[in-house]
Amino acid sequence: MLEVRPLDPHDDAEWQRFHDAYLEATLHERPYAEAHGSDTHRVTHTRAGADFGVSGWAAWSGADVVGTATVVRPLLDNTNLAWLDLLVVPGARRQGVGSALLGSVEEAVRREGRTVAQAEIVCPVDVPRDQQPGIAFATARGYVHAQSETHSVLDLPPQGDLLERLEAHAAERLGDYRLLSWAERTPDEWVEQVCRLEEAFVTEAPMGDLSMEPERWSPERVRDVEERRRARRQRAFVTVGVAPDGSLAGNTELLLGAGTVRGGAVQNGTLVLPVHRGHRLGLAMKVANLRRLLAHDDSPRLVHTFNAGVNAPMLAVNAALGFRAVEQVEEWERTLT
Repeated sequence: MLEVRPLDPHDDAEWQRFHDAYLEATLHERPYAEAHGSDTHRVTHTRAGADFGVSGWAAWSGADVVGTATVVRPLLDNTNLAWLDLLVVPGARRQGVGSALLGSVEEAVRREGRTVAQAEIVCPVDVPRDQQPGIAFATARGYVHAQSETHSVLDLPPQGDLLERLEAHAAERLGDYRLLSWAERTPDEWVEQVCRLEEAFVTEAPMGDLSMEPERWSPERVRDVEERRRARRQRAFVTVGVAPDGSLAGNTELLLGAGTVRGGAVQNGTLVLPVHRGHRLGLAMKVANLRRLLAHDDSPRLVHTFNAGVNAPMLAVNAALGFRAVEQVEEWERTLT
């Protein structure tokens, strides 16, 4: 008998079964997937944030968790949305577990007043779309495709003098722009401008047909995000581009998590404001940030990044750095009525 119920992340035994199922489903036949270790994953479910609420659901078959769902609810903006992440362990697939989980979490967020559900579908790059079970599942349940992203990975450390050559290439166009870097905590003197860059990301980055409204950022929100990362044992490396007039022209961010299963890092959002484009700032910032990561720890690892398929300029920068595509991540959404 299958039972779907909300997760109690404070119950040690329940949590461990939930996390084990999450890990098995996430890593199955995905050699480039990254996942959180138990402690880091648990912080996500137990430490409430000012901007997002997180809850878990588990599908139980007797004493075993055979499927998991994580629901993320934006709290400051986009409050009509719910972001869903559904996973089913390999041995329980095609047995109605995913449908039971989806029905339960959709009903829960609908009762809360959420009107749009969004979810990601991971697709191997070598399997045709019409053979992707996740796409068939989403289509049958009323979801529509909104955007496609490319999951790419970069092997560190880089070969030869690649970073030196790219750094010189970027310097040819940098002019009077300069780079500034920090780790963990945004300096007080820059936090207001970082808020403006965070707000610009949703409006400037390709979002396809996703139902997204502009975000509102404050210094308090920045500090809350930084504190949650410390709780999850994530180290953030940030490099910004400073324009000749002293304003921030763009930023990029790398996250290195001590609690990841495979030890990878994540190339988080990179943005150059439109008025400052054409100076190779995106390339310069990414090279500088990779140098800082390597100076901190040059152990062999993968860096993961996700870019909209239509974002040709950023994909070209990533290709120059040596990133290679390993998966497609499709974003789908459904209006809940």
